[in-house]
Formats: sequence, C-alpha cells, structure tokens
Amino acid sequence: MTKKQAFLRMVGIAVIPALGWLLPAALWGQVASIPAAALYAGLTPAELELKAEDLSTSPDRFGEAGDLLEQAGRLMAVEDPASVKMMIRAARLQYFGGSLEKARASMKEAGWRALGQGQVLTAANAYADAALIAIEQHDQAGAVKLVKIVNLLAQWPGVTSQQAKQIRSRIG
Repeated sequence: MTKKQAFLRMVGIAVIPALGWLLPAALWGQVASIPAAALYAGLTPAELELKAEDLSTSPDRFGEAGDLLEQAGRLMAVEDPASVKMMIRAARLQYFGGSLEKARASMKEAGWRALGQGQVLTAANAYADAALIAIEQHDQAGAVKLVKIVNLLAQWPGVTSQQAKQIRSRIG
C-alpha cells in the first residue's frame, strides 16, 4: 500500500463516522422546514387546534399556528359557527406571523362562512379586516372590492344604523 492510499484510508476512517453525525443533522434541518400543516395532516380539527395552541405560545411560530387553525376551520362544516371563529383566529395569527396574504384569505373565508350562517355583523367585520389587510398590501383594487362588500352588508336588513355606522367607521 502506498503512502497516498494509506492516507486516504485513514481519512476515510475518520470521515465516515463524522458523516454519520452530520447526515442526521442535515436531514433534521429538512424535516424542520416542512410546514406545520403538512406535518399534522390527518388530524381532527380539535387536534389541530391543540397543536396550534402549543405553537401560538411562541411569537415566531404564530404563522404556523395560524395555518393549523385555518386547516382546522376548513375541515369543519361550513354551517358550524365554530368554523367562523376558527378562521378569524387563524387570520389573526397569520397576520401577526407576517403572512398578510394568508391572513386576508382566512378573513375572507370567515366572512363568507359567517354570511352563510346569517351572522351579518361578523361577516361585515371580517370583510372589513380583509379590506384593511388589502390596504396594507397596497392592493387598491382588492381593497375597493372588499369595501363594497362591507358597505352592502352595512345596508343589510336587520343591521341598525348604529351598527352600520360602526362597520363603516372601520374602513374609513
């Protein structure tokens, strides 16, 4: 055996155990980057809500917690009033987690679900929140569409003038 072969063999013996330590760490980095919603696929809405509660204790995980609540809300029946609350909570966590697009979509979903359940005020407020997020995103056209929905809901039969004023004041 030449000196070069002996050296490579010795280096190989030292490198292989090191790779054994590094490889799992590299794989762990890949697992850690998998979105929480994908990791918890197949769970019930209640189980997703519990996981989201755990994640929401850390501000840097608000977005993931919001995604789990959104997933839970979408798994719930559209007629279930709890699904509206779930979507609103999801939107708030997504917003504070820095995902304005997801927050806006979740808030619009909450508004749609609330309206389908006859919760006109909740729907109007959810759409108003979505409009404010659109403004923050500098999406003028999107904000205008959402404001039109809010104004229509403010005119809904059964909405008092005081309630309509409160709804409209939120969007300027």
